[in-house]
Parts: sequence; C-alpha cells; structure tokens
Amino acid sequence: QDPRSPYSGVISIFCDRMKSGRGVTIFGDGGQSRDFVFVGDVVRALLAAMARAGSDAPVFNVCTGRSTTIQDLAGAIAEVLGVRGEIAFAPPRAGEIRMSLGDPSLGCRDLGFTAATGLRDGLTKTLSMP
Repeated sequence: QDPRSPYSGVISIFCDRMKSGRGVTIFGDGGQSRDFVFVGDVVRALLAAMARAGSDAPVFNVCTGRSTTIQDLAGAIAEVLGVRGEIAFAPPRAGEIRMSLGDPSLGCRDLGFTAATGLRDGLTKTLSMP
C-alpha cells in the first residue's frame, strides 16, 4: 500500500514513517484494537474460497481472531525495524471504532483456512519487501 494514499492502512503508514526515522501519530490513547492479517494469508483464504465458489457462496471473515492494539502495533514495528519508534498522541478521530475483531471459525470449518502468520512474522516479511 502506498503510505501517502488517503486510503492507506495504519501498517503501511507506520512502517513508512519508522523506516525513514520519523515518529508516528496515534489518534486516541492507542488502546483501539484491530485484527491484523498478513496479506499472504488473505491470498490463501481467497484461493480456498475460489475452489468452492458457487451461487450460494457464504461470507467468511478473513482474519486471525486475535486483536492487537494500535500502540502494540507501533511497538512491534519499531522492534522489527530495530528503531526507537517515537509515538505522539493526538485526539481521537470522530466515529472511530474502538475494537474490531473477526471470528475466523466459519472459514476454518468450511474452507480449512487458518491464518498462519503471526503479527511479527508478517511485519518482518512486509518490511523486507522492496
């Protein structure tokens, strides 16, 4: 993801800023949580779903079922990069969801899909890409 796009996610923005020696800004207290899933795991889930596609295709959450706070995400990125990871806090954004956590059980049951890449391993792979 292009970290300069208005549609970029927090991972691409934080990685870009920390790689270039800049700090990150967390809106709110950093306790907001998300279910981050590695793109390689998403591809595996899509391939598994395509193999059983039909007109009655159910909807699956492609997720890990584990939550990570935004502050912990920033710390993990800093750790993987071996940087200090300066964090500034700003007022929370209006309407931001406090917690977002998916339930992977249907995908596991019907597709045999389980996200296999942990957060730090996914960040390491992501940060090693050109």
